[in-house]
Amino acid sequence: MPTQAHFSLPKSLSQAEGDASSIVYGQIKAITIRHPDYVLAMEGIRECIRDSAYSEESRGCMVVGEGGMGKTRLAKQLIKDLDDTPTRIKRRCEIKLRHAFYVSIDGKLSAEALEESMLRELHDANPAGGSPQSKMARILEQFDQCETYVALIDEVHQMAHKKRLSAPIEGVLKKITESKTVVCLMAAEGGLELFRNDPQMARRFPKFTLHPFTPGIPKDPGLLQGFLLGMRNEIIKRTPIRDMPDFEVYTNVLRMYVGAGGNIAFTTTLLADAAKRAVREGRECFTLQDLAAVWSVDNFDSVRLRSCSENPFTADERTLGRAIRRL
Repeated sequence: MPTQAHFSLPKSLSQAEGDASSIVYGQIKAITIRHPDYVLAMEGIRECIRDSAYSEESRGCMVVGEGGMGKTRLAKQLIKDLDDTPTRIKRRCEIKLRHAFYVSIDGKLSAEALEESMLRELHDANPAGGSPQSKMARILEQFDQCETYVALIDEVHQMAHKKRLSAPIEGVLKKITESKTVVCLMAAEGGLELFRNDPQMARRFPKFTLHPFTPGIPKDPGLLQGFLLGMRNEIIKRTPIRDMPDFEVYTNVLRMYVGAGGNIAFTTTLLADAAKRAVREGRECFTLQDLAAVWSVDNFDSVRLRSCSENPFTADERTLGRAIRRL
């Protein structure tokens, strides 16, 4: 991990304690725990790539999950895993290989705007130039030259019109799949409407869902406890933090669930902010009190359980139990 910022900070922000706490925050936010849904989606995309190598037309797929459940992180990890050969000599030219291509949609796009967005990511000299046919031809040429196996298109739910993709956008996706490049659509849960309203989408793009974690019950804990135990191990291994709340204790799992709703990004942010607070104060451990403090000032309203009006890290077990039972 980096030990200093990649840019100059004002002196008021570059104090040693501030730097150390920010480094710890970054280290924790960079941790990836490969939970079952993540592994299933990753293996599903890889299987589509393998199958497409032996088919006339590539297989597509779709990864669905609410914001903060790890869709973008999964895409970045896949890019990192696949792009292991940086360059290749072709026709006496050095070609930068790009086995996995990623583009994130910003707002509702037309098919032509989607093509231009993809060309910008491919560093085309004039993304807006030429006819739609010319733009698509350049995209496919880039994919061929760079040996692109999979095109990851994020935030695809923003392209939906009347709860389905327009015919021109479906045409763009079809041309890519015909070129043997796997199309992996990535969408928030609203993207499920694309399947409910278009049976052909369900056939062409089998879906993998990244579900929010649940706490289960004491005798049979859900995925949240495993995730928290994994995070605890990695935090102690990678950072100066030597101790933190014990997530073998089921009540502590419930506190995290009530506070962050099983959302990966918010759960990780809670842990990172609590660790940052401890390091800033010169401590090598953080406690439930630290989690209570950061929860009360950070914006967790969008994910916390509405059934609990109290701070989950100071509430008693009876209050936590009532909050869970009201779900």
